[in-house]
Amino acid sequence: IFELDKLDSKIRNDLVSCSQDFIAFHDAFSYFAYEYDLHQHTIISSNDPHAEPTAKTLENIINTARELKLEIIFTEDTTDPRISNVVANEIGGKILVLSPLEISGNGNYISRMIENLDNLKEALC
Repeated sequence: IFELDKLDSKIRNDLVSCSQDFIAFHDAFSYFAYEYDLHQHTIISSNDPHAEPTAKTLENIINTARELKLEIIFTEDTTDPRISNVVANEIGGKILVLSPLEISGNGNYISRMIENLDNLKEALC
């Protein structure tokens, strides 16, 4: 529990003076956004990482990114990055990974969250 409390404090402290808006591929980070007072905008409105956006949806998210001056689009390491790349290219930005944590791989929850935090700081701070 101590490590989780320490992580929570680090996330809050590191993001306190940063922008709040970010674009993620789909709605996997709504719990995180809510907890840390961030505003998540999504390319795919469902939790299905294999869904395809409509042309209108892409146009809307590109316009949102431009209006909010967002330069980073978040994708996941388990999703096809092509759609995120289209949005990033349209806004002259780039993509970074936010790990939804349910995938297996190296590291543990704390290390994955620190990686997510580092990527969020690059995008928001």
